[in-house]
Amino acid sequence: MQGPGLDQTADGGLFPSIVIAGCAAFWGLYWIPLRETEALGVPPLWSVALFNLPLFLISGLIFAWFFSRNRQILGTVMLAGCLAGAGLALYGLGLMMTTVVRATLLFYLTPVWGTVIGVLVLSERPGIRRWFALALGIGGLALTIGLTPEDLKLEFSMGEAVGLLAGLVWAISATVIRKSGGLPVSGLAFFEFAAAFFITSLFALVFDEVMITVEIAIAGINWYLIIGAVIMLVTMTAIFVVIGRLSPGRSGLLMMTEVIVAVFSAAILFPEEALSMWEWVGAALIISAGIVEVTGAEA
Repeated sequence: MQGPGLDQTADGGLFPSIVIAGCAAFWGLYWIPLRETEALGVPPLWSVALFNLPLFLISGLIFAWFFSRNRQILGTVMLAGCLAGAGLALYGLGLMMTTVVRATLLFYLTPVWGTVIGVLVLSERPGIRRWFALALGIGGLALTIGLTPEDLKLEFSMGEAVGLLAGLVWAISATVIRKSGGLPVSGLAFFEFAAAFFITSLFALVFDEVMITVEIAIAGINWYLIIGAVIMLVTMTAIFVVIGRLSPGRSGLLMMTEVIVAVFSAAILFPEEALSMWEWVGAALIISAGIVEVTGAEA
């Protein structure tokens, strides 16, 4: 767990990019523990809240142990962590309120927001390579998730607005971490998972028609959920260690590996979801975007 004085703003080279892309790829399996938990009778939004509960508790213990490292910059740590948690919670809600395609597309405008905010707040000067990588990434995303002309007709109902806000909030969180010059991972993880748990629980209370009971919650604790929560804690911690070394735009681009793994894993486990030719092309474009971005100099 890093201390407040660690400089995260220095360009970390290729290693931070590999860490973010690799960890985000694991998030592409996020749907498996959620689906397994829901199959045990846990309502959808409560499944997300239940997934975040062990993360909240474990990270709370770690945060208490390393509290001295967070004390002097507690406000900034809380802001960045809660923004990250709110972004994830809003993304989950967006998936429930609109189509998966629209929610995913709107959330993964994150690299665009990150690049724009980086220019306005961090005085970054992204070159043509970054904009080319963004075009490849967004185009690949559209093909991979099967975007249709109908999906482009966004009427911006509540679901679309929530999906869009989720990506923007996550990009702001990445900018706060980048601009801070170094934040303790113990605090970031705790406030992120605390925010994700409480916000998702609030959504569940408001939008889920079924109220969760202690019996349902206990029945929903399964090995898929536990293993998934441990993997999420490890990967999120690793991302928080290195994300401050990259511009928000670059980190957002690299996180698109989540989409590739989600699509491929679903195609492997469910033959009826086999990839089409255009989805293969989309995955190739996303990978190409990452290669174009990481082989160039940071903004």
